Amino acid sequence: MLRSLVTATVWSPDVISQLSACCQTVTRLITTHVTRDPSYSKVNAEDIHFFKEVLGDRGVVQDETALEAMNRDWMGKYSGHSKVALKPTITDQVSRLLAYCAARRLAVVPQGGNTGLVGGSVPVFDEIVLNLANMNKILSFDEVSGVIVAQAGCILQQLDSHVSERGYIMPLDLGAKGSCHIGGNVSTNAGVAGLVSGKTVCFMLVSLESSSLSVLCQINHHLNGPGTSGQLSCQRACIGQHAVARVCSQQMIKLSVITSTFAALIMPDSSRH
Repeated sequence: MLRSLVTATVWSPDVISQLSACCQTVTRLITTHVTRDPSYSKVNAEDIHFFKEVLGDRGVVQDETALEAMNRDWMGKYSGHSKVALKPTITDQVSRLLAYCAARRLAVVPQGGNTGLVGGSVPVFDEIVLNLANMNKILSFDEVSGVIVAQAGCILQQLDSHVSERGYIMPLDLGAKGSCHIGGNVSTNAGVAGLVSGKTVCFMLVSLESSSLSVLCQINHHLNGPGTSGQLSCQRACIGQHAVARVCSQQMIKLSVITSTFAALIMPDSSRH
């Protein structure tokens, strides 16, 4: 049934509804048989003390009401039971937190705008939520080269509004642009709904800063070409399906110039009807 729905030529509301029901059934079957790995530790008072030393009291969220939104995806299909969320503001904090959690065997789930459709940004059990919403600063913008440097928590639409005033446009667009984070776009290689350049996110990156456990990786696109046979470039290792054990915290993106092609809006002449 699922195959017939996916290959349907016309995606009517009925087909979409049936496909959604199939996906939810598959999700229930999978999550029913998933158990927590006992080798991972649980958060204790000493862990909370360390987190507050790094982030301050305001950067450590333990309030159940505040955690509720971070424990569930926006479609209500996936949910977890995290007891603490961490909200860093700079890459160094991300690196210190990941190094500590790795040493303590504490599971972590990175979270941006939480706009994904597959539950990748919400905990499965009691993982620590690493929420990057406070990393929302535009660090620089070069109007000559059209290159912007922004933290991972910057919302895509806000970035687009910022650069459009200067004659540029973000080279990717998607339905959740009003709430999705640029860090999530890069990590998942998203934006195929409206790519201005016709290329995916990884081809728009000039430079990428990510935290991999205790290691801070400065990755320059111009120095690392595409991976050859059996190899992956450093940049591609942080993006999409290859982004294993890394958190993108800052990115430098090449923008597109606004032209009449993007700015023109053609409306029908109502006087002729």
